[in-house]
Amino acid sequence: MLLDLNGEVRSSAPRPDGVEPLSHTYRKVGDGWIAWDAYRDEEPYRVAWSLPAGKRLHRVLKGRSINSVAVTPSADLIAISVASRLNIGRIEDAVYVLRASDGAEVFRQYLPLYTRTQVLFPTNDTFLYSTGEKTLLVRIVR
Repeated sequence: MLLDLNGEVRSSAPRPDGVEPLSHTYRKVGDGWIAWDAYRDEEPYRVAWSLPAGKRLHRVLKGRSINSVAVTPSADLIAISVASRLNIGRIEDAVYVLRASDGAEVFRQYLPLYTRTQVLFPTNDTFLYSTGEKTLLVRIVR
């Protein structure tokens, strides 16, 4: 939200359809944005985006919560880190990458339980995440 010196709203961020973000789960990306649910009670968590490459809504597999989301500088790939939100069972943590244009998954790596890693695209061609024991830099082949 942008206010003038009189406290009047001059512009505000678009309200994403399909997700319930908080300030730390909404990011402006160039001329677009990405947002994800900060909390969901029963239904699967969701990630929504409106980027130059495309506008989509992605549902995370049920039983998982979102740890981290990242977008390439060119805004054509999206990385998501998820973990189990259940106290029972053995749902592994995972990181995966989606194409912004169609939401197709192009990479997935399962991680040990409770890794809760952050994800980052330092460049358009590299993807960074941690396995808990080491940090991995993955080169993206297009």
